[in-house]
Amino acid sequence: SGYGSHEVCVYRDATLPVRDFSTKKMQAMFQAFQQRSLELMKESPIKHIFILHNYGKQAGASLLHPHSQLIAAAIVPDGIQRMVEGARAYHTAHKRTVASTIIDHERSQGSRLVVENEDYVAFTPYASRSAFEIEIHPKDANAHFAFISQSSRNQVAKIYKEVLQKLYRTLGDVDYNMYIYSAPCDGQDYQYFRWFIRLTPRMSIWGGYESGADMDICTVFPEDAAKVLRDK
Repeated sequence: SGYGSHEVCVYRDATLPVRDFSTKKMQAMFQAFQQRSLELMKESPIKHIFILHNYGKQAGASLLHPHSQLIAAAIVPDGIQRMVEGARAYHTAHKRTVASTIIDHERSQGSRLVVENEDYVAFTPYASRSAFEIEIHPKDANAHFAFISQSSRNQVAKIYKEVLQKLYRTLGDVDYNMYIYSAPCDGQDYQYFRWFIRLTPRMSIWGGYESGADMDICTVFPEDAAKVLRDK
């Protein structure tokens, strides 16, 4: 009942932050994430795979050497389950994915758009959980990161590097968390869900209200954050 896997992806250069990876190295990083995800998905007890990167002490990094993590669990975490259920409810009510609605709105409205390329769009979410939070969404429908094409994988590597560089030029060497949100891999159909990446800078420490009331406080309007990031 406690079956799972926790893997650490350790990068060769101990002093090179991910934002300074070459495009080729960034593509290799995402390829490693994908290959390990595909292998772990073959194990029957595994129901969800979560990929993350912690940078800096405020983001929970316990080692200075750059590394990312893959956690494969025999359960679907509560936060992921709530996200999936919300996507399902929206799809049932509107006959389209909530991701499609959000992406179309952000691209047409423009005030929270940070950057986009052929396959991906990056923007500051309407309800950002922290200042300068950024999400990267694929334009094509795909519930699982593990199933993206090589071309799409190369494009996400490019936009991810660009976003990290923009954050660095805007905020300096800020601590951050990166998460790859993907649908459960339990054999069910998740056509109403779309995988995405979230980058959360850690610019402040949680106080009593945030931790006690489970309420996020964002001190910068996402529209203002996006405007600054676009210019960097």
